[in-house]
Amino acid sequence: AFIRGKAVVGENAVVGNSTELKNVILFDNVQVPHYNYVGDSILGYKAHMGAGSITSNVKSDKKLITIKGPDGNIDTGIKKIGAFLGDNVEIGCGSVLNPGTIVIYIRFQVSEVVLNRVQSIKIGQKWLKNIKSICYYVKSINVNTM
Repeated sequence: AFIRGKAVVGENAVVGNSTELKNVILFDNVQVPHYNYVGDSILGYKAHMGAGSITSNVKSDKKLITIKGPDGNIDTGIKKIGAFLGDNVEIGCGSVLNPGTIVIYIRFQVSEVVLNRVQSIKIGQKWLKNIKSICYYVKSINVNTM
């Protein structure tokens, strides 16, 4: 593995062969096992990125990254930000996540569909409400390492 900038890697996390990390927070039991690029990102508990998956952290036009949410856009004020993966999220092999992507895991059971949908909406809104402080934190990591 190749690590640039600052990386906080939780217990039992797997950072494997030909994986590159740059300014990341990986919670416990995260798996980025092989041929991954994870830059300027936060991966939640037990998140897993399949082989060759990438968190793109810069837009091709080099403009500031805006995160789209259900209540409107959130201007991050920064040019480099990767992805935010919630707990237990699975990213498929060869996937490329756009800058500012937020992925959360939602589990549905037939008897709990309505309740879980309401809970998942609340979880998503909580993520979005906290995104400004998360972006500020990521920005402070970037500034301190450039």
